[in-house]
Formats: sequence, C-alpha cells, structure tokens
Amino acid sequence: MKKRLTATILSVAMLAGGASAFAGCAKPVPGDRPIDPTKTQLYVGNYDGGVGGKWLDNAAARFEEKYKDVCFEPGTDKRGVQINIDHDKEAYHGNNLINNLSSHDEQVIFTERAFYDQYISSGLILEMTDAVTGDLAEFGEEGVSIEDKIGETQRAYLDRGGKYYAVPHYRLFSGIQYNVRLWEDEGYYFAADGETFVSPGSTAEEEPRSAGPDGESGTSDDGLPATYDDFFVLCDYICETGNIPFVWTGEYLAQYTSYIYWSLYADFEGAEKFMDNFDFSGTADDIVTGWNEDGTPVLKEAAITPATGYELRQQLGRYYALSFLERIIDGNPERKYTYYSNKSTGGTYSHLNAQEDFIKSYYEGQAIAMIPEGTWWENEADAVGGAFDTAEQAYGQGASRKGSKFGFMPLPKATEEQVGDPFTVVDTYDSYIMYNANLAGKDDLIALANLFVQFVCSDAEMVEFTKDTGLPRALNYKMSADDIAELTYYEQQVWEVNTNGIVVQPYGTNALYRNNTSTLCYAYDWTSTVNGRPYGIPVRAFKDDGISALEYFEGMEMTQAAWNNLYSDDF
Repeated sequence: MKKRLTATILSVAMLAGGASAFAGCAKPVPGDRPIDPTKTQLYVGNYDGGVGGKWLDNAAARFEEKYKDVCFEPGTDKRGVQINIDHDKEAYHGNNLINNLSSHDEQVIFTERAFYDQYISSGLILEMTDAVTGDLAEFGEEGVSIEDKIGETQRAYLDRGGKYYAVPHYRLFSGIQYNVRLWEDEGYYFAADGETFVSPGSTAEEEPRSAGPDGESGTSDDGLPATYDDFFVLCDYICETGNIPFVWTGEYLAQYTSYIYWSLYADFEGAEKFMDNFDFSGTADDIVTGWNEDGTPVLKEAAITPATGYELRQQLGRYYALSFLERIIDGNPERKYTYYSNKSTGGTYSHLNAQEDFIKSYYEGQAIAMIPEGTWWENEADAVGGAFDTAEQAYGQGASRKGSKFGFMPLPKATEEQVGDPFTVVDTYDSYIMYNANLAGKDDLIALANLFVQFVCSDAEMVEFTKDTGLPRALNYKMSADDIAELTYYEQQVWEVNTNGIVVQPYGTNALYRNNTSTLCYAYDWTSTVNGRPYGIPVRAFKDDGISALEYFEGMEMTQAAWNNLYSDDF
C-alpha cells in the first residue's frame, strides 16, 4: 500500500515527534529576502541554466501560500514554511555538484547532467522513496504517485530494489531550430515537386508543399527538407537569397555543433537500434566494415552484448551524422557559399550572443535561418540574455518572445529510403530532483521535503512549469488546449514532439552502463584517432585540420582488446 502524505498527517507526525529537527539552522536566505523566524526554513538549490529559476520561485510562492497555517515544527509557535532558493548555474550543475555537495547546506537539489549511479555510490544523496511512491491525494490526484508518472524505461533505471534516490526533473532535446517567419517570407519551403521552392510569401493553400521528412502530405513538416541532400540544396538557396544558413557560439563551439550530430545519429538509427548503446542487447544490422567503389557502405550484422559494445562505434548513423556536420563546415566551395556566420568563429562569441543575433537578424537586413540549440534556447534567450526584450524594444511586438515564430526542425533523413521513418529525439540531460544526504535522520524535515517535491510534481504544478519555461517536465502529464494556447509557437512545437514524437530515454539497467555512465553516455562517445592524433571534437578536426568525416569515423573504430581494457570488469 502506497504511503499517503498530507499536510494533516504531516502535522500530526510532527506533533508526536517531540524535539524539532529544524533547530540550529542559521543559514541566511539567498538574495535580499530576510529570514522569517516565525516560519520553518527549507533550503533548495537550483541549477540556473537555460531553464532558469522563475518557475521555481513561482512554485515556492504557491507552496508557501498553501501551507501558511501549517505547523512544521511541533512544540513551537511557527506556522508555514519559507522556501529559500539558491539559484546558481555552476554550483548545481551535476558535474560540479558531486564534488561539492557535502559542503552545501541546501537540502533539496534541482540539477542536470547528474549521473545517477555516481551519486548513489558517492553516498552524497538520500533515498527519497516515500516522495516517489506516496499518494498525491493531497494535490487532487488520489491513487496516483510520482512513480506512476515516470516512463517505463526511466523507472526501470531509477528503481533500485524498490528504492528511489531521485525524481526525473525536466526533459530537453537538441537539434536544429529555424525561423519559421523567414521560411514563409522567403519561400524556403520545397514545392510539391520536391525540387523547386515555393514563391516568397505564399501559403500552403496557395502553393502546395512537398511531403517533408515524414513522407506524408498535410502535416506540420510539409515543405521542409526530406533528405540530407535536400537540406544542402536549401542551404545554397538561403545563401543565394542573401541570408545566412547558420549561427552558433564560437565560445562553446564543440558543445553546440555537437547538437547536430548527436540528434542526427539518434534519428537515423531510430529508437530500437539507438538503444543498443545503453541496454547492450539485440542485433545491430548497420555496422560498417568498408566501402564499395560507388561510395556505398559495406555492412554487417553484429550481436550486441556488453562484451561486443565496441561494434557500435562503427554504426552507420554515426558516419552519416558526421558527414552532415562536415558539409555544413565545408559549405559550397564551387559557389563560394559559407553556411555559417563569420561571428561563429569568435572565441568570445557566446551562446547568448548567437541567440540574440538569430532573433534580431531577421530585422537587420541579412537574416540567419537556423541555429543548433537545445529546446531551452528560447527561455534562455528571454530570461538570461534578455534578447527578446531588446528585440521588442527595437522592432515591435512581432519581435517579442510571444510574437516570434521559431520552429524545432524535424530532421531530414540520410537517404530517400528513410523518408517516412518517425522523428526520434533523445532526452539527454540527466535532470533530477535529489535530496542532500545532510537530511539523514531529520524525519520531520524529510517529510516536509517530500511534501514539497510531491507538490512540484503534481499535474497542476507541472503545467505551470511548462507555461513558465515552455519546456516539458520529465514525467507524464497532460496540457489542456487552453494551456497549450498560452505557449509560444516554438513551445507548442516542442510540446508536440514531447507528446507525440518518439522520445528515447538513454538508460541501461546493466552493470556496464550503470558503472560507466559518464563515458558511455552517447553525448561523450565521439572520440577518434586520425594519423596517430586523438580528437574529441569533430568540428575542430574538420575545420582546423581538414580531417574528413570518413577519416574521423574510421578513427572511431575500437578493437575488442581496447574495449576489454576499459570495461571487462563489468561484463
């Protein structure tokens, strides 16, 4: 029977608990908000990246209001709770947090890029099973728990013998973002023949468009490039019309260009074959062993187990993804077209700079058509960079976040044969809610933390999260038509992909994956050795050293012996 936690039960438990577990905390509230000594204090740390912290401030205010008359410290006159939030991008990033969590006073942590097994084995986080399995009747969801809202793959990964040490937080995808209004104005949509472009300013009703990568006419991707070759025909056309296909950050060049090939790789392979990289089971039917004279790959099948995982480094989707990035970097030498802004080479040109130029360029004479980004970019450009505010001030309401019209591009397919295959995206950011181990033994405070976590994971609060950020939580919930209508054009597209697309949770339950998550995470597994030189960043190899995608791909091959040397203890 699942444990039901309500404010009433919580208060009763506290009254029976005797001495308060909250005494002695003198940590000041971050920012300018003074400590209210009449209330119980709960300290929360939040990774303040692209998702930001506005949503959490709003949720905390609603929680405080809801429980303003509840006593959380028996034997005192205190009523209500003060949620003290420390928003910090560096401190609460998972890779940094694991080295410093023991020194943090914060008790509830919202983080990303936190490798679950590393945190469990470190002893730095506290089990939070009661929060995960407890009934949500307190929030109008009787008979439902957080556990019920976790997807099957992720639940199997997080459940450790009936114990949970984290709750999935938010879901992020990466890929290519594009300016829909520019597409409409310039006629960047392919016409129904799939070879020419529609007239500038024409509607789909006036001029039918091609079926797009889903191969089905009358859907939202009509007119978008169906294949890689189509995509580069489009890039040429964008250049021909005087605009620029891409912009990206030069400061974080490696990370942001990787969003292109990560996403293409997953989409090429599809969910089942892509998951071989994590569950290490099944048969891979596209392992490259060589190339025919006409340039087509020679393929073999390989049974994938933990002992043969090295075979996947030669999966065909990796080559196609690398070749796509190479073509962007090379541009079209014959026509002297460069496919990316010259600002993208600057070492101090930040992701915020790129986002602002992407937004404003539409109004400034030479528009930028696309940007490799994650689905958080619009929220980040607004809340962190302030780009939409400055654009609106300069160019009017149409340049505001709500007035803009950006899209999350369904990726083109490598070959004509793949047109019609589902669009596959990957949730890659390992975003979790966790408890600091400093809560151990503080039963009353744990009960309060459980209540707060259940509150932010209630359906109503997750809807508010999405309306505040434009992003989905990593749990199952629904949005009404009225709720969706409050989102921007871009956010509606992201929600559509999240709801109706194929979303892969890249987790494995085997010992190999659990013990080596940081190196087997697909985002990091792109190292190569070419002519004796090691590379970890494809774009640098292409741009700086003239390494081809084929050379880079072949340099990624790993031997059985090398694989055994790294991982044999885990199979």
